[in-house]
Amino acid sequence: MPLRFANGIKIKVLESFSFGKATILSPAAIQGINFTYFPQKRISIEPDIFAEEIINALYDQEYKEKLIKGGIKTIKEFYNPEACYSELIEKISSTNYIF
Repeated sequence: MPLRFANGIKIKVLESFSFGKATILSPAAIQGINFTYFPQKRISIEPDIFAEEIINALYDQEYKEKLIKGGIKTIKEFYNPEACYSELIEKISSTNYIF
C-alpha cells in the first residue's frame, strides 16, 4: 500500500489483512490503524526501503508468514464486529426504542 497521502482508516488495508495477504504499508497507509501486532520491519515511503520490504516479503517465507499472521491478528483483535460495534450495541440496548 504505497499511499503517499491519506486520512482516516484505510479499508483497503483492513481488507488485505482479512484476506490473509502479506501487506507492506507506507506511513500514510498505516494511519488510523492499530498496528500493535504488525511486524513490518521498516515503514517508509522511501522507494528503496519500500521496495526492499516488498522483496523481503516475496523471498523470505518466514517474514511473509509473520506479515500475514500479524494482519489477521490485527483484524481479529481490533476490527471484529464486537470491537467495532460494542458501544453502538450498548447504546441501542440501553434505550427504550421500539423498532
